[in-house]
Amino acid sequence: MNNKVLRKLLLCMITIAMFALILNNRLSIGKETIETANTQSQSYFDNISLYGQQEQMQKLQLFEMEDKSYQVYMPSEMRTDVYVRFDSFFQLQIGGVIYHCGDPLTDIYKEGTYPMAARDENGNILEEGEIKFYFSVFVPSVYIETANESMEAVNADKSIKTDADYAAINDLGELKASGRCTIKSRGNTSFGAEQKSYSINLDSEKELFGMEACSEWALLANYGNSTQQLKNKIVYDIAGIMEMPYTPESTYVNLYIDHQYNGLYLLTQKVSADGGSVKFTDEDVRSGVSGPYLLEFDTRYKEEPVWFKTNRKSVVVKYPKTVQEEAYSCISECVNEVEKTLYSGNADDALKNIDINSWTSMYLLQEYFVQWDVEFASFFLYKNAADPLIYAGPVWDFDLAFGNMDPGNYPEIAKKTQWLKDSRGGWLGEMAKYPEFDAAFTQKYMEIFEPAVDEYLENRFDELVGSLVSASYMNAVRWNRGQPDIRVDAEEIRSWMLERKAFLKDFYKNKEAYHRVLFQCDWGSLSYYVKKGETLGALPIDENKEKREGYGIIIGWKEAEGNQITDETVITEDVVYYAIYQ
Repeated sequence: MNNKVLRKLLLCMITIAMFALILNNRLSIGKETIETANTQSQSYFDNISLYGQQEQMQKLQLFEMEDKSYQVYMPSEMRTDVYVRFDSFFQLQIGGVIYHCGDPLTDIYKEGTYPMAARDENGNILEEGEIKFYFSVFVPSVYIETANESMEAVNADKSIKTDADYAAINDLGELKASGRCTIKSRGNTSFGAEQKSYSINLDSEKELFGMEACSEWALLANYGNSTQQLKNKIVYDIAGIMEMPYTPESTYVNLYIDHQYNGLYLLTQKVSADGGSVKFTDEDVRSGVSGPYLLEFDTRYKEEPVWFKTNRKSVVVKYPKTVQEEAYSCISECVNEVEKTLYSGNADDALKNIDINSWTSMYLLQEYFVQWDVEFASFFLYKNAADPLIYAGPVWDFDLAFGNMDPGNYPEIAKKTQWLKDSRGGWLGEMAKYPEFDAAFTQKYMEIFEPAVDEYLENRFDELVGSLVSASYMNAVRWNRGQPDIRVDAEEIRSWMLERKAFLKDFYKNKEAYHRVLFQCDWGSLSYYVKKGETLGALPIDENKEKREGYGIIIGWKEAEGNQITDETVITEDVVYYAIYQ
């Protein structure tokens, strides 16, 4: 080969090599640009997941805060058995410890924030950040994983439900139940809260954490302060001690939805005869138009498929779901007859169509806890087959109770009120006008209700509160509610219950020793009982001075003549006072 050909061949090879080098550089620059763009649009930390032993559902992702730091809300069963996974980088450093994919996390238990870094195989830092761990103890967990992570729509609209998988895992890490379910948002006033409550319908009836098997369950957010987390549970537990039929069983759980912590919830059986706490017998169900029926007093009745009205109530038929004309006539006539005789004023007939035992129990629960929504909504009654009587129950929804009312917060006044007789009226207030009913609930208060309250406060309350300390704190952090200690709020509840109990006991024994003070305002009246010759001691002025929709802010009280009164005003007779508004 001559020199001329060799030179051309060499020149060609050099040209190809230079082209390859340029192309490689351009590809490298392009790759770097793409990697940089990807890194800028998605954090390496979004790739991190934490797993427990039941890893098919126990998958947690880091919770990103507004300041770009991260938090992790650890369930009880993953305190010591938690593993980390990631695949978009080589090493994860938390504090002074280096982890690889699949390693158990170890040194994460001291308080405070840890520095965090994602590193490549050469130890180079790809991204830095901060992470803080919160831990729960004693509280079991419920995991929900929706199809296509569709909770945004569910949280926005109560009518939307979505399919999901669920797992119930106790605080020791034992899988207690799992399967398919549907989930939807629930609640009326509570639906407006940021932390939603949910209804879940399981694919079959399951026992959850020792509770009787059901397929219809509610997850109640108890969205207010930490006292709100206790109210429904206390009422359901005391109703259970009193052995009120169909009382929902309940327990607290940490709820995780689509790999993120959603908060501390009260998991409870729904009041339902289609898979909830109401268990009508097969014999009852086959009985035809005579029953059984599950009914609800509900002012939102027009949203329901089957309902009827009496002169005073709107009644929703919750079970059966569909009602033939003959059955509809039967139950509506039955309820109307109860109301007719109840308001007849005839003591011999007024109570003949009700079960006095269940209604006196319901009276005491609504009265003692000063339930604002009594007979307004979520007030259930039922009729068994081959039994002409209407029964009260089961209990449900005591969010607005213990002196927390829709217009304001009046716990001091609520301790010494006759709520049903003076302020709420309704069927229960009407029943209490009859000597037979009055004697029956007074006797039940002394012999059954007060001992049930004592047994609960002495033997169950402290254990319940102690089990919720860490989980309640974790929930408050998650939903930006400060750093409360549920034990402080629990003592307020205990004190309120004890003082309410002491007043009712003394009042039922010595009614003649008290004068009634009636506080009259725009939404109605609130009674308060003071012993003759003693000072008021308190006035219904909202502690938070909070303006609630539809109500004014009360700043004081006055006599009919216009003279303003104080909590030092001496009471020598029954009297009415009137609100002064801001």
